Amino acid sequence: MNKTMTMLRVSGMTCDQCAQTAETELNRLEGVSAKVSFSTEIAEVEADTRIPITRITRALERKGFEGKQ
Repeated sequence: MNKTMTMLRVSGMTCDQCAQTAETELNRLEGVSAKVSFSTEIAEVEADTRIPITRITRALERKGFEGKQ
């Protein structure tokens, strides 16, 4: 399985708990490992190359956040 690292700017977070919520949602996706920082508003996402970025950003949108490359 090939993996790629992507950095996403995450907007809509207001606290550390928001970052934890976003991180948990991303890590629920099969083939994805993510760390989200509230202070930098960055999600570091390692994902299987077969997973489209839109699937990752939609996971953030489900929790009320926006992710952009």
